[in-house]
Amino acid sequence: TDKTMAPPGLSSTSDKGDSGGSKTVKKKTFKTVSRSYPRGVGLDFRKLAGLTLVSYIDHHGVNVRPEAPPSELAVAVARHFEQMDVEEEQCIGGFLERLEK
Repeated sequence: TDKTMAPPGLSSTSDKGDSGGSKTVKKKTFKTVSRSYPRGVGLDFRKLAGLTLVSYIDHHGVNVRPEAPPSELAVAVARHFEQMDVEEEQCIGGFLERLEK
């Protein structure tokens, strides 16, 4: 899955002018990437308490607006979580080591 954010593009729309003719108008369309929850994340961070999200954000240094609502915090956490590079074997090995102690 591609984890890069697409830049805003241009889209063409057809618009009828006063003369009844058809003309093409170029409009900039902006994708609202900051508020849409990423599809590739299997966990739903929106179900976590706001304080838990803030703790995660503080711990990992995720940039968010100070006045961001919990829904926006959840999206920021999900996007950060999605971008993390994890060595599964190392994580599982470390987890099993801790269980043995």
